[in-house]
Amino acid sequence: MSGICAGTPITAPQGYRRLRAGTTYYFLRSSPSARVVTLVEFAPRRTKEIVSKEGTTKNLRPLPFPVLIRLQRIDFEEAVLSAEILPGKHEVLPPWLSGLEGLDLEEVDAERVNPARRHRDRIDDKIGSFYGLLSDIESILDSDNTEQIINRHARSQQPTQNESRVRLWLFTYLAFGRNRYALHYPTHKIGRWDRLNTPSKAKRGAPSADGKGYGFNTTGDMHDRILKSYSALAGIGITNEE
Repeated sequence: MSGICAGTPITAPQGYRRLRAGTTYYFLRSSPSARVVTLVEFAPRRTKEIVSKEGTTKNLRPLPFPVLIRLQRIDFEEAVLSAEILPGKHEVLPPWLSGLEGLDLEEVDAERVNPARRHRDRIDDKIGSFYGLLSDIESILDSDNTEQIINRHARSQQPTQNESRVRLWLFTYLAFGRNRYALHYPTHKIGRWDRLNTPSKAKRGAPSADGKGYGFNTTGDMHDRILKSYSALAGIGITNEE
């Protein structure tokens, strides 16, 4: 298994045993004692539609769900030799953070003006949620109860941590070279909410003199008509009254 180590992306172009074609898995460990290979899949979750009390609809894309895959070591090695399983090139950040690649994330964090919390502090909290497991991580990965061990650790924290999130953070940290920035927030996705195409029953904007609920929200069609009429009617010396 030359060249395959923790974090190596693994694919099976035609599918292999529990590995699906078209899915990327990440190598975590090959156990000499248990004789098994442990991979992790970061399975995407369906987008959720969230409706606020004001009637605003937003699409929320949850972070992926970590799924451990185990294969017999001899089967894995034979599949690599026969090219049924292909190793890929190591990645710096997980796929859901690909939009942050090439950025100096420490500098980006430092440039934020009066943030409630720095991203580095949030990342420290994530690492702290599983740090106690790292010294024994090989035996934990070799165990038949890997996920249960991590879940118990998550519940033992003060305050109690979400079990699936701690598993996601730990496996992401291991699969991406123990790079702390692999646990960064997907800040590149902030600010992409489309107001014009998102209906809302609540009146947006500054309250009108005729009442805070008076008037209508601007729709996409209304926005286009405003721009067209302004271009057609605006001119030097022409006031609103005219």
